[in-house]
Amino acid sequence: MILEPLKRGGDFSSNSALPPSMSVDLQGDSSLQVEISDAVSERDKVKFTVQTKSCLPHFAQTEFSVVRQHEEFIWLHDAYVENEEYAGLIIPPAPPRPDFEASREKLQKLGEGDSSITREEFAKMKQELEAEYLAIFKKTVAMHEVFLQRLAAHPTLRRDHNFFVFLEYGQDLSVRGKNRKELLGGFLRNIVKSADEALITGMSGLKEVDDFFEHERTFLLEYHTRIRDACLRADRVMRSHKCLADDFIPISAALSSLGTQEVNQLKTSFLKLAELFERLRKLEGRVASDEDLKLSDMLRYYMRDSQAAKDLLYRRLRALADYENANKALDKARTRNREVRPAESYQQLCCQRFERLSDSAKQELMDFKSRRVSSFRKNLIELAELELKHAKTSTLLLRNTLVALKGEP
Repeated sequence: MILEPLKRGGDFSSNSALPPSMSVDLQGDSSLQVEISDAVSERDKVKFTVQTKSCLPHFAQTEFSVVRQHEEFIWLHDAYVENEEYAGLIIPPAPPRPDFEASREKLQKLGEGDSSITREEFAKMKQELEAEYLAIFKKTVAMHEVFLQRLAAHPTLRRDHNFFVFLEYGQDLSVRGKNRKELLGGFLRNIVKSADEALITGMSGLKEVDDFFEHERTFLLEYHTRIRDACLRADRVMRSHKCLADDFIPISAALSSLGTQEVNQLKTSFLKLAELFERLRKLEGRVASDEDLKLSDMLRYYMRDSQAAKDLLYRRLRALADYENANKALDKARTRNREVRPAESYQQLCCQRFERLSDSAKQELMDFKSRRVSSFRKNLIELAELELKHAKTSTLLLRNTLVALKGEP
């Protein structure tokens, strides 16, 4: 995933390099390439510049770009979910809504002033908060880009008319955010869906007809729970590294202050220790950032992706229930010898839908496994290499500082 330099509103510098991002294994050809080449963060929204390169005959040009907002990404995702043609596919999870309020509140509180911290501590804390804001912004851009690239790499989803409109139509799509009534309706539908799923799985006489899907259902239920728990633990570890980096700020400031006040041989020692803790602070910050990008973000993404796979299994289970009900209705119609032809037609329709959905769902779940294993392997290897690199750097810093302190007269 490659992003060009990002632009943002506000007072923060955007010249820092993009940190190594979480990778999602994508299998697709190069006939349709989509990336977010630029993004601008305003007070209440983020504008993404979506750049497309394609040799497909559908497009009038081979390279073009449009500006989109988060609500338009959600519109595109909902269009896929609501389309019956894609009921047998895993719909890539929608990107999370941009949320910078926590970072803004921290910056605002810091700006209000605190007499208990020195000017040097204030500058370092402000630098850390600005880096945190920028990291969140870049991750937000990356998640929106991954969503589009998943669609572009899928052999079926990439041919959707709404996707073409999203990529090519140069004007505003006039998509608005959901109002309270619509949000409540979505919440109630999720409750009904959960209850419906529980009812279907508990229905007498409704048994899974394929061992593959029974295994996948059991696996995904356990997998989703474990991924969610692992994500919470990874977040705690990452926050511990951030807290440790923050704790080094007053320690370094205190040692630096002692180094400027002392006039004896301890002066140099204090200054060297202050420099050590400042470097360790930056190193702990990088460790936290790497763990956030390579582990927490990956776990959080596949928590959403596994939910999308569970939704696919639910749609198939719903189709199986419809098929079973159609069989019962047909038996009843034959017994009564009334409306047999309509019942037969409906039963055949349900049968065809269930078989078609099962065939595509099986391939989707196998692709999901392959993609998941590849992504986990790649990210965990990269994280281990970064952890080793940071550990060696930390060891070298401590060793050099000890040598310097021992060498003083």
